[in-house]
Amino acid sequence: MNVIGIDVSRGKSHATLITTDFEKQDFNFSHNRSGFKQLAAYLADPVLVIFETTGVYSVKLAYYLSQNKIKFCELNPLEAKMRMSSLRRNKTDASDSFKLALLGIT
Repeated sequence: MNVIGIDVSRGKSHATLITTDFEKQDFNFSHNRSGFKQLAAYLADPVLVIFETTGVYSVKLAYYLSQNKIKFCELNPLEAKMRMSSLRRNKTDASDSFKLALLGIT
């Protein structure tokens, strides 16, 4: 199963896809219709999406995924921080989305 880790920000997100062959792809998308069409291109195969709850910023993403019956895991920020603390902590959107994807694999 493919895993997508998403670092949700205000109006946009950075995502990292890790395929079943352990290939890594990074991409960005906006929280609007065209941005979710971009995301949909990566949701074709069976996939698990994992992201931190970020209040109002993650609501549109959670709604989109649930309406399209995409399997997702929304982590509490404190839980995500504790689980990712064992991984090296570079605070960038790309590294956070990659670490979330790794959490989805485990």
